[in-house]
Amino acid sequence: MKLAGLEEYKKRQRAAVRRNRLLLLGLAAVSAALWFWAGGGLSARERALMDSVREAQGFLYDLRVRGGSEFERNDDPYRTGFIGLEWSPLSTTLGALEAKRTACDPRWSVVVRRWMESLGVQPGDCVAVYSSSSFPGMAFNVLKALESLGAQPLLVVSLGSSTWGANDPRFPWPTLEKELRAAGFLRTQAYAYTPGGGRDVGGGLPPEAMELLRAAAAENRVPLVVKDSLEEVIQWKMDLLARHHAKALVSIGGSESNLGPGNDILRLRPGLHRSGRAGSGVIGRALQAGYPVVHLLNVKGLAAANGVPFDAPPGAIFHGARSLWAALACLAAFVAVMAVYKRWSF
Repeated sequence: MKLAGLEEYKKRQRAAVRRNRLLLLGLAAVSAALWFWAGGGLSARERALMDSVREAQGFLYDLRVRGGSEFERNDDPYRTGFIGLEWSPLSTTLGALEAKRTACDPRWSVVVRRWMESLGVQPGDCVAVYSSSSFPGMAFNVLKALESLGAQPLLVVSLGSSTWGANDPRFPWPTLEKELRAAGFLRTQAYAYTPGGGRDVGGGLPPEAMELLRAAAAENRVPLVVKDSLEEVIQWKMDLLARHHAKALVSIGGSESNLGPGNDILRLRPGLHRSGRAGSGVIGRALQAGYPVVHLLNVKGLAAANGVPFDAPPGAIFHGARSLWAALACLAAFVAVMAVYKRWSF
């Protein structure tokens, strides 16, 4: 009898082990499905968008090589064409090379497109893009995302750049923009340029740099707007938002007029904001006026929050930002399995 009871006990144990293995396998399958679903995968349109960004980058890289650009090829191993020089007369501040490369990643075009879709941006809607030249790769991604939705970008670019941005005297932002448009990779032409630099009025830029920027702007037939003070630049940009009935604002980089004086902007995390307080620059005033704002700075933190690999080749895996609801669903599935797992009791 004892032997029969022991065999019966072992039989029940083996059945329990099999059941628990099935439960854990099911948990893993559900969690994996929710994980991939949460990132949204990539639609055919999103894949085409990323492919178009990469095609344009390849064109730009080859153009700069043929045009005698003196950028270090090792600084741009992914051949994006948007990596500038370590230093030049157009440089205003120091920048991080890894962040500049990450900002070129075509995945950002998908991230921005999804943000715009969440805001209900429709074909014909105006979206203001106020960018510094420090992140030309990010600016291009944003413009491609907006164009893919049929939106109308209102583009204003400050032409001073931190290191490794659009600071190549042979290829400043106006030249990059002109060449990409001529080759059919970009439809948007800038509405205006500002000098950038200190107070966004050219502070710290040498006279030869200002002359170069004026010539590049004139060649691209875009006005270079030089105000007398930071406050005038901020108010001018705010007036543009109202005059063009902008649906939203995308701020790229660290333009002083966008960020505003003081440190209040540091309390605003990068990413999409529908409301908030962020000082007295264009970002803060736009939020107070009710405009949604996409704040694109601190690229490393942005990448971690949105599923974009930091300083990684374009072919790395991408599933986008994760959903809180999907994370909670994974947790609920785990708790459900533990609730019926015989080793545990509640």
